[in-house]
Amino acid sequence: MRVAVLGAGPCGITAGLKLAEAGIETLILDRLPFAGGASASRPIGDGKSRMDFGPHVFHVKNPEVNKLFFDYAGSDCRIKKRNERILVCGGLFNYPLDIMEVLKQLTPGYIFWMGTAFAIARVRRKIFPMKEDNFESWGISHFGKPLYEFTCGKYTEKVWGMRPCYLSEKLAQQKLKDLRLRDIASKFFGNRSQELKQYWQDYAYPEDGIGIIFERMASAISSRNGRVELGAKLAGIESNGRKVTAINYKNFEGKETHWECDALVNTIPLTHLANALLEGSSSIKLNSAKNLKYRGLALINAFFDMNQVMPYDWVYLLDEIFQCNRVTEQKNMGSSMIAFGKTVLCFELAATPGDAFWSAPDDVLAKIVKSDMDKIDFIDSSKCKEFYVTRLDEAYPVYTLDFNKHIEETIKELASSENIFSSGRQGLFLNNDIHDSMEMGINT
Repeated sequence: MRVAVLGAGPCGITAGLKLAEAGIETLILDRLPFAGGASASRPIGDGKSRMDFGPHVFHVKNPEVNKLFFDYAGSDCRIKKRNERILVCGGLFNYPLDIMEVLKQLTPGYIFWMGTAFAIARVRRKIFPMKEDNFESWGISHFGKPLYEFTCGKYTEKVWGMRPCYLSEKLAQQKLKDLRLRDIASKFFGNRSQELKQYWQDYAYPEDGIGIIFERMASAISSRNGRVELGAKLAGIESNGRKVTAINYKNFEGKETHWECDALVNTIPLTHLANALLEGSSSIKLNSAKNLKYRGLALINAFFDMNQVMPYDWVYLLDEIFQCNRVTEQKNMGSSMIAFGKTVLCFELAATPGDAFWSAPDDVLAKIVKSDMDKIDFIDSSKCKEFYVTRLDEAYPVYTLDFNKHIEETIKELASSENIFSSGRQGLFLNNDIHDSMEMGINT
């Protein structure tokens, strides 16, 4: 049996490893020159430093996935306490929010305003419930407008590039549930003895970056009954009726290859899968996939000739005065990633291919980051020596108001095939983490 796996991210590389371990001839393709997909760690600048595509960490959850992760993480993998902050309303707050800290930093009037609006929202939901048919209406209905705006209203617009009223309520149910806003508000304005629900306080992270896991898994696949083609371009997918029979691709040297297969595991964006089926003149069509939208990221890495700039792993930039979404100091997570005496801050700027941010020259993006730095007390922009920019075109699936209809239709179209198995963050249009994607790879 021969199985082609599209994508070498956490889901694809895990699925490929399990197939190879079972003695199945496996081919994994990825357009990037390194394993891990968006969870890769790659060299930047002069090649002496390694960075993630933004911070990616592993939360210890499922025993089977945990064992797989730590088997390939190596002895230098450490369990670390999360050390995050948010900058909002001119203040620096712990994340998850610490109630007493917020009470100290916000004015009594603002706290009273948030508390009153939250109480009114709770009563209104029971007596005169409002429509909860988009991100904004769901958030305001559950938490009141002041608390909603404080935690995520304007930030959501910046990250997704559109007003929250044009985003699906399903995104709010997922993201705001993760924030535990109800617990925060209840302790904020109600029973002070109530403990907040448990967040993931710990995470696992290898000293050489999260991507080292997937690089080692790729090597393990190659040493078994598999092959991993990185820097490859998928040229088409062929089928006989409703069954995929072969894939065509060019390797990193441009050599064309026709590879026959008995099954196809897809973990790349559904839009790419649809195009590959079209290019291969396949009778399997994914017409609805063209309506799915993605949000990209410009990652602006700022180099400093010092060991550390800030004591935090990363800081969310919620205030409207910032154009970037988040800043990460990678060295605080994996000390071996950056040379001694140097460090790098990674600023994430949400962008969509074709828009002003995406198309801006690197020096313009560097000026945007320098402007954001100048608004952060604990960063001295004058000590930044150089910038290095990376762009990631499909970082997040965008949950527009009608996305659910399009993804359901796409899944139905996929289900009509006999041997395509689509999985993972990109293959199922999900906002999930590394652990979830690896678990999907095992199940696939």
